[in-house]
Amino acid sequence: MEINFKKDLKLEIDRIINEYGYNSPSFKDLRAQDKRDLSLISKRVDYDIRNLLLHFFTIRARRVPIKKWRVYSSMELKAHPDYKLCRPITEKLKNGKNVNNLL
Repeated sequence: MEINFKKDLKLEIDRIINEYGYNSPSFKDLRAQDKRDLSLISKRVDYDIRNLLLHFFTIRARRVPIKKWRVYSSMELKAHPDYKLCRPITEKLKNGKNVNNLL
């Protein structure tokens, strides 16, 4: 039996990110997004898994909780010609539907 915590953690994070409706980035993709000096990156212990965890927690923190919301629209918004485009979103929020795919 092989126990590999980092590999299992990556698999679990990938699963959850995919469950949220996003593609899980590779370590290479995440490294490409990091604009810090490569000498700083190379000194970090477990850089790739830390970077993936940071990415995961960022996604998780930005998600809208799925619950019934009270939605208030300003008079200015209601007067806008495109206000009708907001109705499907406000209805989903009022009914406790998932709107995270709309972000």
